[in-house]
Amino acid sequence: IKSIEYSRDAEGQCITVDHPNGLYLTDDFITTHNSIFLANAAYELSLANPGTRILMARDTLAALRETTMRDTIAIVPPMLVQQWNQSDHWLKIRRDTWPKGISSTILFEGIHDYQKLGSGAYQYILIDEASEVPDEAFRYLLTRLRHKLPKQVEELKEKQCRYVYRYEDGGTGVCGKICPEMV
Repeated sequence: IKSIEYSRDAEGQCITVDHPNGLYLTDDFITTHNSIFLANAAYELSLANPGTRILMARDTLAALRETTMRDTIAIVPPMLVQQWNQSDHWLKIRRDTWPKGISSTILFEGIHDYQKLGSGAYQYILIDEASEVPDEAFRYLLTRLRHKLPKQVEELKEKQCRYVYRYEDGGTGVCGKICPEMV
């Protein structure tokens, strides 16, 4: 991000429905789900950027647990979960083709009391139900976007597979592997 400038105030719509899968219909009967989008984004970003730190946030941790955190844990294949710390709310993801000691981390936090986040550094910050979050929290979180990938990862990223594939359900994914034959 090089700069952020005020554009305008506009009406927004962000909803959550009380159903186990959280799906709802929108214009033209399109089935959608807010938290699945963010869960997939966090997962794909963690694979595409080995060693990254992602903050997944919502106004309260309790609300985040019931939606996006649950969905993120559900979509990450167990073979890629290096560690899931339920009490401190973070997930480490690692491919076995990544350099030794490198893993991506997704941290789950409520940001109602955003100053308690301290001096954490993140490469990405994903906010669920952004309409619930005060403007001051957004400004504060912008100062936390300063995580740098490990140097060895930056060097390997030039050789990282960027193949985009399609799932049977029509979704897409990025390979993101750092394969030995590419190194």
